[in-house]
Amino acid sequence: MSASPKQHQDRSAGGPGLAGRILREPLLHFLLIGTAVFLAFGLRSQPPRQAEATVIEVTPAQIERLSSQFEAVWRRPPGDDELRALAEDFVREEVYYREALALGLDRDDTVIRRRLRQKMEFLADAGAGAIEPNEDDLRDYFTAHLDRFTRPERASFRQVFLGEDDPTPVLAALSGGADPSRLGHNSLLPEKVEAAAATAVDGTFGDGFFAAVTALEPGEWRGPVASAFGAHLVRLDALEPAQTPSFDQVRKLVESEWRQQAAEDLREAQYQAMRQHYEVVLPPIEPEQ
Repeated sequence: MSASPKQHQDRSAGGPGLAGRILREPLLHFLLIGTAVFLAFGLRSQPPRQAEATVIEVTPAQIERLSSQFEAVWRRPPGDDELRALAEDFVREEVYYREALALGLDRDDTVIRRRLRQKMEFLADAGAGAIEPNEDDLRDYFTAHLDRFTRPERASFRQVFLGEDDPTPVLAALSGGADPSRLGHNSLLPEKVEAAAATAVDGTFGDGFFAAVTALEPGEWRGPVASAFGAHLVRLDALEPAQTPSFDQVRKLVESEWRQQAAEDLREAQYQAMRQHYEVVLPPIEPEQ
């Protein structure tokens, strides 16, 4: 696929078209943008120099941000006293933050480690969000993952739960027009199922129930049909075949999934690039006896 968010292998080792293919490679775009995001964030987040380590400056931009946050919550701008209190609380937080770092409280803390990992992954996702797929990208992705967008076969049916009872008298009553809700045993299983796919039906009744139901003649009570809970009498009311939509019908969904895949690819590529900076030593993993 010529324009997928997945990393491609070069089809040749050189030649005049190689540079063009590299420049068109989406994953390279992701890495370049992701690297730019990391660098920009790093430049804005440099730790204070030694001379500045004991200085806490509350800038006008930070005051504006505190004011905006207050207004978003209270639907009005803060008064002077409130703004001074917000600034003082910001200073308090900064003092605690710096002292905690000095004490090493950020080390070996699972919550902090996980949060920092999430922030690094967020930076990678921001890089992927800057990429705009073209029409060929999306159509190629749609074709390669058609099964994700195909609506599966769906069945509508009613069932009467028999447990271990003899189905003959119940089947006779149903054939005579009896109300199915008054027959069989009470259970938490749905008496009526509307337009459900195999995963939903089998998830409720047990593996193989959907196949057994869809093999029945529509419109008539049949059984017993076995589930994970016992025997049932079942009437298949409708069977809708699987349907594959056109690209235009699901374009928004295709783009959403393409972007999600692009973010995952970039996150993994950037992780592998950063991992190469370290020598990783793992203990031998002994197989369980």
